[in-house]
Amino acid sequence: LGFHDGQNDGAFSQESVTALDEADVVWKFDMMSQLGISQHNMCTCSCTCAGDILFVVTGNGTDESHINIPAPDAPDFIALNRNTGELLWKFSAPGIGSFHVSWSSPRFAVIGGQPQVLFSAGDGWLYSFDPKGDGNGGANLLWEFDCNLKSNRWIFGGRGTGNSFITLPVIYEGRVYVATGQDCEHGEGPGMLWCIDPARYTNGSDVSLE
Repeated sequence: LGFHDGQNDGAFSQESVTALDEADVVWKFDMMSQLGISQHNMCTCSCTCAGDILFVVTGNGTDESHINIPAPDAPDFIALNRNTGELLWKFSAPGIGSFHVSWSSPRFAVIGGQPQVLFSAGDGWLYSFDPKGDGNGGANLLWEFDCNLKSNRWIFGGRGTGNSFITLPVIYEGRVYVATGQDCEHGEGPGMLWCIDPARYTNGSDVSLE
């Protein structure tokens, strides 16, 4: 992960450029060496900024077998200082519960007066965090929602009823809308669309269905 000054139109060109045309690297953060993550399909989404905080889904997930999780304790979601690249906080709850990897970009919103960043994780749960973290390098969970019914079961290849996330959540009039589905390269499992009212939930509560 790198951050450039973006002064030149050709800053991100893959072609050979002269030193005068090349953007300066302000900072870089090696998620594999510094966090020990094992990325599946490498970069899978876009970063999200809110003020001076940059939110990044690390891409930690399964290996090429699509079954084993090589780094279950490595973070799946991190927040960095956008100016310096300093790691502010991290979240690694999905662990061995991850189905595949998280494909979804983070979403920032202010809902019910509460700033929050939404992370659609590889375990099929939607997590909402206080953007500032807990002040000790960890995440401050506001609420969480299981976007699979408790009876759903994940089976690789679209043969089960469990789903992961493909797209990012959408916020409209204080409600969160989020869809689940399957990686199109591995089958066409059943998808679901959820509407969540996050203003009702605080203090890390599990708001998913029984």
